[in-house]
Amino acid sequence: MNTVAAVGTFGGTVGTLMEITEAPPKRLASITVYVTQNDGGNAKRVCAISFTYFDADGKDHKVGPWGCEITDEVTPNQVNIKGNERVIEISGTADGNIKSLNISTNYGITYPFGDKNVGKEFKIPVHNSAIVGFFALTSGIGLNAVGAYVIPENKH
Repeated sequence: MNTVAAVGTFGGTVGTLMEITEAPPKRLASITVYVTQNDGGNAKRVCAISFTYFDADGKDHKVGPWGCEITDEVTPNQVNIKGNERVIEISGTADGNIKSLNISTNYGITYPFGDKNVGKEFKIPVHNSAIVGFFALTSGIGLNAVGAYVIPENKH
């Protein structure tokens, strides 16, 4: 993927690897995080992710959703990434699957999803770079782990 580096995965260690199979990403356009409304009486959790990115030619690509089946009990939460805005950190918690996910941008905005009080914390910070896409381990019923594609700041 040229100047794109893969960082991670964070979370669980099993599942089917899901990754970008088309053109390498250059800039994120949007991220949708899917959260269960009620996980069998347990806390809400992140169960899937999808995203749209632009490649070097400016073509947009929609990827996912990866993880659980999208039903009425799953709430999609879309984050649109504006022109000069960049995702500079992904953090969250996991205990075999992703329980919470926080998306932070260079505009000082953090979008929190899921229950941050469950699982072990993880963080994917980038320096002088931007997160431009994701890869994941999934089990079909959930998002087990997440990783990020990162590109140097002067390349996006």
